[in-house]
Amino acid sequence: MNWERVQQNATRLRTGFLPADLLATGLFAAVAYLLVAVVSGGVLRVVAAGVLLWYLPGYVTVAALFPRRDTTDSGTRRLSLRQRAGLAIGVSLFVLVLLGLFVGAVAARFTPDVVAQTVVSYVVLGGALAALRRYRVPPRERFALPLGSWLDEGVDAVTTGSLLNRVLTVGLICSVLLAAGTFAFAAGAGSAGQPYTGFYLLTADGNGEYVSGGYPEEMTEGNATTLAYGIDNGESEPMEYVVVVTLERVVETDGAQTVIEREELDRSVVQVGENERNLRNQTVQPGLVGENLRLGFYLYRGDAPDRPDAESAYRHLHIWTTVNPA
Repeated sequence: MNWERVQQNATRLRTGFLPADLLATGLFAAVAYLLVAVVSGGVLRVVAAGVLLWYLPGYVTVAALFPRRDTTDSGTRRLSLRQRAGLAIGVSLFVLVLLGLFVGAVAARFTPDVVAQTVVSYVVLGGALAALRRYRVPPRERFALPLGSWLDEGVDAVTTGSLLNRVLTVGLICSVLLAAGTFAFAAGAGSAGQPYTGFYLLTADGNGEYVSGGYPEEMTEGNATTLAYGIDNGESEPMEYVVVVTLERVVETDGAQTVIEREELDRSVVQVGENERNLRNQTVQPGLVGENLRLGFYLYRGDAPDRPDAESAYRHLHIWTTVNPA
């Protein structure tokens, strides 16, 4: 065993290696996840989700790629704090695209919980990798935020100098905080005032999981085929929905689609609690026969008309299928 190397590592630990920025990043990611997953709306949720999505993934990525401090002992510049901040925003966008592709490949659908879990996992793992890479860098070259210098400069700005300069500094700080608070309040009020119902069509993949795909391209007259539909209630109150399932023969004339024959297969009342989701299996037993028939799912808040269509429905889904004769 190389005792000299062990002693050096122990000395590094005693020097107080503590990546405060990475620890704060992980802590904020955990708090943001709780706000996104638990809180249904509000300013804090909007701000937390914005930072979690658009800054933290890029920050830990940049920290892992550049573990050394901005200036070498010889005075050579590597990467300034301003450049790190700008890169963090741009890299976050790139990382979100990759995470979106990953979630789309392994998850049945996008939900706030799934997205938040994926991003938080990336931030925690990326922060751990960044901390490991920093630890392997000699202390003199290791990157760290100059928190002490920032605090000293902030205290000096409001306690020293002329009275006019101190008043202007305090006014500038208050203006920035007021502008940020106003923007966050406007964003939170806007999101809270937009109720929404999610409606999606799924199929079972044979392993007990539901996926957005694998819809039947062919069915047989009189034979039952099972699909599933899901409803996410984001209306801020318990809702009663009516879902009507129809099979329609459609002709297209001058670019417009006209239903010339319709068969109603099912009409169900679905109760969904506030901020809850309901997933239901739907058995389809077609009676119409032909090619390119439209299997439609029409969702209504409250009563549904006798002849549902896309214009009157609150949400609607459809797939195209061929029904062969029995």
